Amino acid sequence: MKVGSSESLITAPSGARWTMPTTLELPKPHDGPSLTNESVLAADFDNRLLEQTAQLQRRNEELEAFSYSVSHDIKSPLSQIAVYLLFLKEHSGAHLDNLSQNYLAGIENCVERISRLTQDLLRLANTARTELRFSPLDLTQMARDIAAELSARAPARQVEWLIASGLQAEGDRGLIEILLTNLLSNAWKYTTHCSLARIDFGAVLGSEGVVEYHVRDNGAGFDMASAARLFQPFERLHTNAEFPGTGIGLATARRIIQRHGGGIWAEGAVGRGAVFHFTLGSKKV
Repeated sequence: MKVGSSESLITAPSGARWTMPTTLELPKPHDGPSLTNESVLAADFDNRLLEQTAQLQRRNEELEAFSYSVSHDIKSPLSQIAVYLLFLKEHSGAHLDNLSQNYLAGIENCVERISRLTQDLLRLANTARTELRFSPLDLTQMARDIAAELSARAPARQVEWLIASGLQAEGDRGLIEILLTNLLSNAWKYTTHCSLARIDFGAVLGSEGVVEYHVRDNGAGFDMASAARLFQPFERLHTNAEFPGTGIGLATARRIIQRHGGGIWAEGAVGRGAVFHFTLGSKKV
């Protein structure tokens, strides 16, 4: 017995689409239990979705393992390059002309940038490899400690910190500290050119009863048309000359929040600052 005579468009949450014929040859009653179109479509959809999810998980694990391996393996030769540069400066630095000394300084800057990049890549990889240990957290005190450390690095800067009292959460202490450090350091960096910078860390209760935390600043901001690039590794919306960085910090923040079952999104405008919102769920991933 045939049922229907058309095709159905199936759309998965990932955006993938495919068509399936809805003309099916169903068994006769005496051949066994019959299947409806809906049950066949649902079973096939579930199988394909599970397969795609498994493939994505494998790719993420391979990428994380690759990042960890490469970053770890680069550390040793990079340290040796730095040592040889030091020896060269001590042995011949006084005999080099200005141009040669500039070349050495350029090499040192490159080594320092690669070193920061490998450290950030290792940190990103470790956020996926670390076993989560949930405990109650005082986010207010954690943010105040980070703010004090940042301010101590540049005491001449005029920065107004607005950190709300009583901010609490449940999460992995080590990873949440990295999360707040990245977000607050990001705000600190992009307010460098403000005569009076303001950095605000607070929270509101969302429409669904979920606490939404935010880090807001009055710095350089960004074009909302490029917002989707913010959390991608190595994607930067400003040049290194404007604001130094590796493009890993926000990607690490997103990975930490994903592992806690939360979400992160950003709003901003060029020259008018930015605000990063995030939630922390109770799911351990």
